[in-house]
Amino acid sequence: MIDGAAVLAIAALLRDVPCDGCLLEVPSELASPAPLVVALHGDEGSPAKVAGLWAPIARELGFVLLAPRCPKSEGCDGSWWRWDHSAAWIVKQAEAVGLRVEIDPGRRFLTGWSGGASYASLHITELSPAFAAFSLAGGGIATESTPCLAGAGGACAPTHVLAGELNPHFFMTERTKEALERCGHTVEFLRLAATDHAGEWRAYTREARTIARWLLERKAGCANEAPSENVDAPRPDPSSLPASTSSPPLPSAAPVVPPSARAPQGCGCGMVGSPSSASQLASIAAVIAVLMRGLTSPSREARGSERRPLRRRRCRRHRDGRQSRKCVHAPT
Repeated sequence: MIDGAAVLAIAALLRDVPCDGCLLEVPSELASPAPLVVALHGDEGSPAKVAGLWAPIARELGFVLLAPRCPKSEGCDGSWWRWDHSAAWIVKQAEAVGLRVEIDPGRRFLTGWSGGASYASLHITELSPAFAAFSLAGGGIATESTPCLAGAGGACAPTHVLAGELNPHFFMTERTKEALERCGHTVEFLRLAATDHAGEWRAYTREARTIARWLLERKAGCANEAPSENVDAPRPDPSSLPASTSSPPLPSAAPVVPPSARAPQGCGCGMVGSPSSASQLASIAAVIAVLMRGLTSPSREARGSERRPLRRRRCRRHRDGRQSRKCVHAPT
């Protein structure tokens, strides 16, 4: 839900710039060249929610904000991670902003909420040459086979991760964090105890200003280098899975794609061997379906109670109105 302050913030944004459905904030007081933050929405399908959160911070701290809508013209149904097309479209929109206002190419950053965070984690290798640092909140996906790039770590694509332990998909975000660390990335991990997905949004709202400052302190530090050997991402600890579900099947390992077959990539960790792998997305969707089915299915006791008819006591009476000593049970 968007509060009143966010509604006012959204009203002042430029709409459909530089892309259909996108929202752009260019503060009146801005350094030149200016930093740029790209904020990816969640599966709510609209950039209004994240734009309402980040626009006031952009005005306060002095950076340009772009909140793109996952492109319907490219076949997106409102979910970034399900769309899973090349991140080149996002890079193109970030570059288009530079045609309206001078942007510092070394200070472009990307933050993603929920499904937007999952998409960013899947394509972080492809995004790393264009963005200096990343923020993933309430989402993240990693596969068992994670190709890393030489030089990852330090100033090269550091990542801030925010995750609540009661989110049914927490183990996937935790795996993403561990995969990034195995690739050598610097990861700031904000682990929220007793916090579900709604709580993650509240925490993201509270922490957004701190995250923005953390991003703005970074500067692009990646060099375009060849990928190194694949690093196996760790399997999730069964104790981190939701108590109401059995252990779901893990996503199958992605095939190792030779460097010559990959799209041009910069420094960072790719969460998939092939960014558009349909089989991996199907596996991930299966994991989510199993989790959600476990959360929504009634218990055995509840199902049994639904089948038992309610019964009431009915007593026979004599003609004179006196109650019989014997009563019988009868279904209602």
